[in-house]
Amino acid sequence: MTEPDFWNDNIAAQKTSQELNELKNTYNTFHKMEELQDEVEILLDFLAEDESVREELIEQLGTLDQMSWEQMPFVKTV
Repeated sequence: MTEPDFWNDNIAAQKTSQELNELKNTYNTFHKMEELQDEVEILLDFLAEDESVREELIEQLGTLDQMSWEQMPFVKTV
């Protein structure tokens, strides 16, 4: 994208920019999923000693589950 003649072919440049944005979004989503997984592991450890974290754990697991389904482009929702 920093090449001087990159934007000469406008259609190809737009396609490349769109692909880059999609890759950035995928990376950011997986990074967020990794953070959620870390939080879930911590909450699981706490759950053994403190039942009050159960609701937060369920919420985090739900969010993680939803994000994982959204990352599966081959799964069609009806």
